[in-house]
Formats: sequence, C-alpha cells, structure tokens
Amino acid sequence: MLVLKVSNNCGDFGAMQFEEAHGGKLAGEIIADMLADSDAHESDDWQLSLHEFKDIDPAFVKFVKERIMDYDDSKNTNFYLETEKIGG
Repeated sequence: MLVLKVSNNCGDFGAMQFEEAHGGKLAGEIIADMLADSDAHESDDWQLSLHEFKDIDPAFVKFVKERIMDYDDSKNTNFYLETEKIGG
C-alpha cells in the first residue's frame, strides 16, 4: 500500500495548506498524478513523498491519528493512505 507523506517545504503549516488545497480528493488520485508526473502537485508550501508498505491496517492508522498524533504537529506533517480522503 502506498502512503503519501506531506510536510513543510519551508515555514509552517505545510500539511494544513495541502489539505486546504486538496481536501476531499482521494490520496490515491494525488499519488497517481505524482507517479505520472513527479512535479504534479509541487508547491513552495509543502513537500510530498511516497512510501510503500506491504500491509497497513486502516483501523490502526485511525487509532494513531486520533489518539497518538499531536494535532498541532499534524498541521506541519501528516500522511494519508492511498485509500483515504484528504482531510477526511
């Protein structure tokens, strides 16, 4: 499964700005665009990277995002499974 990591390019709130720009889209759509053209969603506000893992339990990801991740930190760095909606 592919995971899209969003972080600051420079300054603060890169992940939050990415979410405002792409909210509601499936992360898989952004990933497909990036695989076709690595500069597809480039910005001065955020940096995107792809990571591949064999198996990821969506329930575990939900647990991490709701119970472990710090809300303020998630404005700077966040991640989305390819099956997740951005901002969902």
